[in-house]
Amino acid sequence: MSEHTYSLTHAQRRVWFTELLEPDTSICNLTACVKFKGNIELDTLEGALNHSISRNDAIRFQLLEGEELEPRLHLTEYKYYPLRIIDFSNVEMIEIEQWIQDQASIPFKLFNSPLYQFYLLRIDSHEVWLFAKFHHIIMDGISLNVMGNQIIDLYQKMKKKDPLPDQPEPSYLSYIEKESQYLQSPRFAKDRLFWTQTFEHPLEYHSLADQTSLQKQSTSASRDTIILSPDLEQTIRIFCEEHKINIISLFMASFYICISRITSKKDLAIGTYYGNRGSKAEKEMLGMFVSSLPIRITVDPDTDFLSFVRTIGREQLSVMRHQRFPYNLLVNELRNEQKEKDLHNLIGISMQYQPLQWHNADDFDYETALYFSGYTANELSVQIQERIDNGTIQLNFDYQNTLFSLEDIKRIQSHLLTILENALKHPHSFIRELDMTNTREKQKLLYEFNKTEAVSPKAFTLHGLFERQAAFTPERLAIRFSGGSLTYAELDMYASRLAAHLAARGVTNESIVGVLSERSPDMLIAVLAVLKAGGAYLPLDPAYPKERLSYMLKDSGASLLLTQPGCSAPNFSGETLEVDMTSLASEKAENHEFTPADGGSLAYVIYTSGSTGQPKGVAVEHRQAVSFLTGMQHQFPLSEDDIVMVKTSFSFDASVWQLFWWSLSGASAYLLPPGWEKDPALIVKAIHQENVTTAHFIPAMLNSFLDQAEIERLRDSTSLKRVFAGGEPLAPRTAARFASVLPQVSLIHGYGPTEATVDAAFYVLDPERDRDRLRIPIGKPVPGARLYVLDPYLAVQPSGVAGELYIAGAGVARGYLNRPALTEERFLEDPFYPGERMYKTGDVARWLPDGNIEFLGRTDDQAQSAATGLSREKLKRH
Repeated sequence: MSEHTYSLTHAQRRVWFTELLEPDTSICNLTACVKFKGNIELDTLEGALNHSISRNDAIRFQLLEGEELEPRLHLTEYKYYPLRIIDFSNVEMIEIEQWIQDQASIPFKLFNSPLYQFYLLRIDSHEVWLFAKFHHIIMDGISLNVMGNQIIDLYQKMKKKDPLPDQPEPSYLSYIEKESQYLQSPRFAKDRLFWTQTFEHPLEYHSLADQTSLQKQSTSASRDTIILSPDLEQTIRIFCEEHKINIISLFMASFYICISRITSKKDLAIGTYYGNRGSKAEKEMLGMFVSSLPIRITVDPDTDFLSFVRTIGREQLSVMRHQRFPYNLLVNELRNEQKEKDLHNLIGISMQYQPLQWHNADDFDYETALYFSGYTANELSVQIQERIDNGTIQLNFDYQNTLFSLEDIKRIQSHLLTILENALKHPHSFIRELDMTNTREKQKLLYEFNKTEAVSPKAFTLHGLFERQAAFTPERLAIRFSGGSLTYAELDMYASRLAAHLAARGVTNESIVGVLSERSPDMLIAVLAVLKAGGAYLPLDPAYPKERLSYMLKDSGASLLLTQPGCSAPNFSGETLEVDMTSLASEKAENHEFTPADGGSLAYVIYTSGSTGQPKGVAVEHRQAVSFLTGMQHQFPLSEDDIVMVKTSFSFDASVWQLFWWSLSGASAYLLPPGWEKDPALIVKAIHQENVTTAHFIPAMLNSFLDQAEIERLRDSTSLKRVFAGGEPLAPRTAARFASVLPQVSLIHGYGPTEATVDAAFYVLDPERDRDRLRIPIGKPVPGARLYVLDPYLAVQPSGVAGELYIAGAGVARGYLNRPALTEERFLEDPFYPGERMYKTGDVARWLPDGNIEFLGRTDDQAQSAATGLSREKLKRH
């Protein structure tokens, strides 16, 4: 039998490789029905089918197991194939289609068995369908049409008693020999050079998938179909005729732009399919010829759309001239040269064009319908099916189920059609000017997802919030600390007495006063005193290097420095005043008049490190801080029984809510002793002893805290109600562990740069909902805040598409102290709310369908991509 076996062609090897990767599936099945309407002679149709089988050797190939992994082709003798008739005349169409789909999903027996199957389906007295199923290794899509046309021609000849062709159709064996010759030819070398030069520089992998779950990728797929409206179809045809372009180039141009926007990449490749039939004989031959090849394009935002379409048309022709080069050889070449093992993903997304129509014969009509196998090797394959007879354009989206949901695909369809429709209206627009977000979605993202009106504050300044509560509940404990406590009245008294000293030294509105102190009652007294005097406090952590502290004092223009007893002061040319609660207690109570601060007055200046260069001071006004705190109390209401742990250095913005939030409800704060924040055991001890209900951790410390909480079985006796986590990305595994160790405690993920006061978004964790996430969302905007995800040209990015995150609303800070150019660069006019400002974060994010935001990384090159992990510097530092 060896003389009748042949090697697989390279096109067939690709199919076999797919079969090896996905065994026992229907991924390599090709299923079609030739649908006949009219008076069909069934015996004659059966004869026509068999005559076609006898004359085409490719269909009679079977696979034999080879000595290695690759099988051999064996050409079998023709045997008559009796057509089994299945009567569907009393069956609903949906059941017929389901039967066909079920048959399409049954895999072939691979070895020593026919790789084709036929049935005749009786639909009614005037309609029958010829069902045909093939293994892709012996047939491609073009061959399906060729065989269908052969059968029709043979049927008509047999019905008329005309002579039948006595010569066999062109043999696939000749193609096998021709490919062997091609691989040794100068043409092969030329094609090889073309492809290796095209991919001389590695193509960065791009995926349209959300990549938010931990599910393993699979080729199991679904299909979603959309039919374009008659108006859009007509517009497309007129456009193509007017500009002398073809439909596939138009759709591919729109698809490239869509992919570029979704992936934020400009260098892209989309796979498409070429017949790979060079001669007239090959065009009439059955067999597996088709070549799937990538078209590599650079999407330049400054190119006009029509020019881009023409560029794609030229690239399509260029690839067509080199289509004979086998794709598997290209992948092998690149894998060897670029040392990349994962280059089977060179084509992850594909698009193809399929013209379809009903044909008119002597006394019947017919058409060929193709059916989906339920699998796709690409993550997403789009087929453009144009019916030549009635003008209908249908788009089939075949997508891998583990990468996409139907909702994901619907969004991609919307993006694609929005770009296409805008391009048809404005063909000479630059690519960057073509909107991808439709009007309805813009409304949702800009207004519905940002429907978070600011809560009316009970006072307009930070100290006003405290003073109001002190008047209501003077005898309640305000703060607890190692060795003592202070009531609201006592804390207010000490702060007022110190404020009088500050006012006497000229502290007034916009005066910046440095406060150098460890976490202590003196620190909080000093902060409140500065605010009462009308000034703004500059927090200075004694743990900072002296050089940094000196820089901050000089850069801020601080007029006065308050220090805690025992703190070593840095170089400072202004006046220094030591704050001592003991000495304040002995002073005589007096009434003092202070320059009143209002909502627009400067409240504090916090210096942020930034990724490069000197620290920069962020100037925050009272109204911004008050708006945030009021919104926080509205979202996570504290009662008078709550105890907030003050743990974060007051040089970080998370300290703001720890220092002031509790005073809105008559609750109290516990000041964790200096140094204890580094020791999880001491933190757990403090929670136990002081009945702490509310605490904050950066995720790295949260892990260590959970270790200790588990050891000490904190879950059995904890007073904790809520834990805020922020300052760096919160890993899903940390969130899951938190739910296991402290199931009764709420975990809240916070996000926001200092330039947005504190947090601009919160996300309350749900263990069940968040179990399979790759990334924990940063949440929804806090009351009074608005979040935008925009492209580089400030256009709204649709849900699921990455862009730069901008923050607008009540919490946007005044700007950078003494940095007008940088303030102008980062604090921009809000294009959606005239007269207001928004802050350009430099963070990459995207909206999720439920109205939450997912953080993906940084826009600068220092951050790693979302696929390889997230740096701590990507969220604000606490």
